[in-house]
Amino acid sequence: MSFFDKPLFLYRPPYGKHYHEDFETLRFMIDAGVRTVVLSPMNTLNSFGEPYSEHPPIWKWFQTCDFNILESLIQEVLKISPEIRFILTIDLNSPQWLSRRLLLDSFYSLGEISLHSRWKEETTAYLRAFINYCETRHRERVCGYILACGRTLEWIESRNDKPGPAKCAAYTQWCRERGLPENPPDFAQMDLSAHGFLRDPQTEKTKIQWLRFCNELTGRLAEDFIRIARASITNGSAIGLFFGHTMYASAGGHNECEQVFDRAAPDFVIGAACNTEQTIGGNGGFNVAEFMLKNRNICFLSECDRLTSTSNLQLSEFIRIPETGHWVRWKTVKEDVAGFRREVGMALIHSFSFWPFNIWGNSYRSSELRDTIRSCIRIWKRYAGKSGKSASQILLVADPESNYYVNMRYPVVPNVLGWKLRGKILPESGTAFDTAHFQDLSRMELDCYKLIIFQNLFVVGEEKERILREKICRNGRTVLFLYAPGIIRKNRYDPTNVERICGTPYAPSGLFIRRYSDWISVYLADVEQLNNPGVFTSILQTANPHIYSPGAAVWVSEHLLQIHHARGGRHPVVLPHPVKRITELFSQKVVGENCCRFSDEFQEPDTKLYLLEN
Repeated sequence: MSFFDKPLFLYRPPYGKHYHEDFETLRFMIDAGVRTVVLSPMNTLNSFGEPYSEHPPIWKWFQTCDFNILESLIQEVLKISPEIRFILTIDLNSPQWLSRRLLLDSFYSLGEISLHSRWKEETTAYLRAFINYCETRHRERVCGYILACGRTLEWIESRNDKPGPAKCAAYTQWCRERGLPENPPDFAQMDLSAHGFLRDPQTEKTKIQWLRFCNELTGRLAEDFIRIARASITNGSAIGLFFGHTMYASAGGHNECEQVFDRAAPDFVIGAACNTEQTIGGNGGFNVAEFMLKNRNICFLSECDRLTSTSNLQLSEFIRIPETGHWVRWKTVKEDVAGFRREVGMALIHSFSFWPFNIWGNSYRSSELRDTIRSCIRIWKRYAGKSGKSASQILLVADPESNYYVNMRYPVVPNVLGWKLRGKILPESGTAFDTAHFQDLSRMELDCYKLIIFQNLFVVGEEKERILREKICRNGRTVLFLYAPGIIRKNRYDPTNVERICGTPYAPSGLFIRRYSDWISVYLADVEQLNNPGVFTSILQTANPHIYSPGAAVWVSEHLLQIHHARGGRHPVVLPHPVKRITELFSQKVVGENCCRFSDEFQEPDTKLYLLEN
C-alpha cells in the first residue's frame, strides 16, 4: 500500500535559526496528533543569503558527507515522540564550496549547471548516499523524500530564459536533432514581444524555441533525479518535489511536466500556498492542475506557508521580510482561524495531503489558532479521503503549450489570467471550480461542467479543435474564451483564427456572447475587465452554475462543502439538491435536515465546513 493512499496531515518546522526558537510548536503539533514530520537538512543559502538550516551542511566535500548532522535532527524529534515518521528534504543544490569550485550556482543557474558533468556526477552521488544512509539507519521511519533543487528549492531559476555557454551549446545540438534553425535568439530582445504579451511564431521563432528548450532542460533534470532516487530506494518510500506549477500563464520552467510525469512520475508533488492569492475572502486555489495529477495517479501535497498575524518576519538581526506580494500577513487572530480552516478544508475536499509550514517561526502560537489546529486534525483523521468526487460545475483549463508564446516579462495580462482569475475572481463567485490541462480533456468526464474556462488557449491546431467540437462545445454548456483563443494556428499568428474558435472576430475589448443550438460561446477580449465584478457576474448568469452562497469562497465535493466569508452575519446557503442531514464540523452543530436551503451565522471573517449526509 502506498504511503499516500490516504491524504496526510503533516508538519514542517521553520527554516534557519527559527527551527529551535520555535521547537515548542513542533511539540504542540505532535501532541495535537501529527504523526509525520518534514525535516529539511539543507546545504545551501536562501535568496537572502541566510542558511536554510540552523544545522551545518551534510555535504562537506567531493564524495564526503557527515550524516551525523542528519542523525541529530532525527533524534531530536524522536525524543519527543518515538513513533514519528519522517519525510526528508534532499537538498540537491550546490553547497557554497561546490559553487566556488565549479564557478556556478545551482540556485540561480539551474539550467546551465545541469549540463556540467562534474556537478551531475557529484550531486547524484550525494543523492544516493543520503538515501542509502536513511535506508540503513531508519528504514521503517523514513517514508518519503523531497527532491529539492533550483531557486527556493522549486526547480526554477532567477529567470529560466537567461543564456549560458553550456546552454547555448546544448541548444544548438537540440535544434540540430529536431531540424530547427540553430541560431539562438537575441537575448537582449527577450523582454519584448511582437503582439502585446504574445510572441509571434514567425518573427520570434527562436525565442519560442529557446523557452521550450529551457523548460525541457529543467524537466529532464527533474526526471533524471526522480529515476536515480527511485532506483536507490528499496523500502517503498515516496518521492516528491515542487513541480508542475503551470497555472501562471507563463513560460516558467515547469511547462514540460506532463512529459516528465509520463516518463518518470513521482509519487507526489508539492505546491506552496504563498504562490496563490492569500487574501481573506478569496481561497487561493492551487498552482497545479489537479486533473493533470489525478489522471496520472500522482498525489498533491498542499504546503500552507501563509503568514499568520503572529508570524515572525525578522529573518536575522539585519533582515526583515517586507510585508508585500506573497508575504502579507493575516491581520488578526480571527483571520488566522478563518484562513487556516480554509486552507485545511480546501485540501480535505480535494483529497490532497496538507502541511502547515511554519516558515520563519511563530506562526502557530496563539491559543485560538492552536484550538483550531486541534479541531482540524480531529476532522482530518475522520474524513480524509472520504470527501467523494468533485461537485464543481466550473472547470478552469490551462494549456502549457500556449505558455511558450507568452512574454512573462509583460506582467499585466498574465497576472490576471494566472493569478487573479484562480485566486480571487473565481473564488469570490459563490461557486466552486476544478482545474485541468487541455491534454486532460479527452480523458475526463465533462458532463458535470456548466462552464468551461480556457485560461490561455492561444495555440489551436486540428487536434485541439476536434476536441473542442466533439467534447467541449456541446450539451448546452457555456465556454469562456479569454483574450485571443486560437490566434496561433499552423505556426502563424493570425487574428482571423479567433472567430474560427469562438465564433466572434478578434477584438481588443468587449464581452461577446454568441448562442448556438447546443452551446454558448463567451469571448472576453480584454481580460482586465475581469477585475470588474459585474463582468464576471454576467458570465455566470449566462452559464448558470450553482451558486452556494453569494460572495463566498466555496469548495465542494459529494460529501463536504466549505463556505468562507470575509464578512460576518447570517448568510444563506443553497444546495443543488436536498440532503438528509447537514452538520457543521467545527461546531458539530446540525444546521439542516431533509433540506437544500439553510442559513448560518458567520463571524467576520469565518470558514464553515459542512458534512452532507444522505
